[in-house]
Amino acid sequence: MEPIINPLYFYWMSLLGRVSQAAIIFAVFSGIAAIVTAIWYMCIVNDDCYAKWLPLSLKWFKVSLIIFIITFVLAMAIPDKDTLIEMMVFKHVTPDNIAAATDSVKGIVDYIIETAAKVK
Repeated sequence: MEPIINPLYFYWMSLLGRVSQAAIIFAVFSGIAAIVTAIWYMCIVNDDCYAKWLPLSLKWFKVSLIIFIITFVLAMAIPDKDTLIEMMVFKHVTPDNIAAATDSVKGIVDYIIETAAKVK
């Protein structure tokens, strides 16, 4: 008998959860780096002694900002494990499955009522 949901899906869901967590961590650190490099750039922009550092600080700011944007979008776009499980379950819930389950439950309830009536 083949399982309704492939167990390998749960592995991939767990893996996606870890990717999302890593993206959040990278977003936080790259956001901090963007703020630090922006402050660094603003501090040295008016100082002629550090003019040689301007291109480097601007480059680091751009790189950290791009990494922040990419990881932030990834962190927001990847659903967590619970959402993935709900999506998988709802994929298998169809009107036919609901009707079959309803008929089974009605049959079980009728059987319980009949058995309880016989016991009395």
